[in-house]
Amino acid sequence: MKVVGIMHYLNNEENLNMKSKLSPQESKRSHKSFMKIMMFIFALTVLITFMIPTFLQPKIAKATTPPSNWSILKSYPPAVYTLTGVSCTSVTFCVAVGSNKKYEGVALSSTNGGSTWTQGNVPSYVGYLWGVSCTSTTFCVAVGQYGSSSAGITLTSTDGGSTWTQGSLPSGVVYLYGVSCTSATFCVAVGGNSNNTGAVLTSTDGGSTWTQGSLPSTVATLYGVSCTSSTFCVTVGLNGSSTGV
Repeated sequence: MKVVGIMHYLNNEENLNMKSKLSPQESKRSHKSFMKIMMFIFALTVLITFMIPTFLQPKIAKATTPPSNWSILKSYPPAVYTLTGVSCTSVTFCVAVGSNKKYEGVALSSTNGGSTWTQGNVPSYVGYLWGVSCTSTTFCVAVGQYGSSSAGITLTSTDGGSTWTQGSLPSGVVYLYGVSCTSATFCVAVGGNSNNTGAVLTSTDGGSTWTQGSLPSTVATLYGVSCTSSTFCVTVGLNGSSTGV
């Protein structure tokens, strides 16, 4: 970002005539005013060039004991633009997902409690990744959007987020926002269908294939889910009247 200043300069004759009309005190005050203006322009340039862009960067924060104390972490790949989901299986291993500035999906993994992050190999056709769930330092499932189209997508990693493989979804699923896995085989993902109804998908083979579940007809988009076993899950989102469900 560049700041362009526009200034008007008097020609030599006008400048000399002006100076001859100013007293020494007035000339000194004029010089001070000019220096203040130049210092203001310089400070504004530094602010716009160096400080404002840092506010627009994605932020990763972690908490120590007690959990009310948070610190922002800045050691992540520069291509990352937005981060919307994270899952940790221990105090050292975490995976975060989101997108880059080209709106392509990104997945980051950390093995030192979030101090540093390594970007994984996500297929280039993947758009936003909204959620992720890991059950170990090797197995994770992420959900999101297929490119810029209205189609949901699931990705499975069996190497701690280094590489990701696409799963097979039922037709009609347009968005997936949340996912919860209780093992390396059982996962539930939620989002929305093309007919503006909620989507809840279940996988019993580690995210390779998914089956659409049955929801009340009033349920619209679902945004989050949490499972404690292969039989108990809670999901949240909107119903048909745009209120919570």
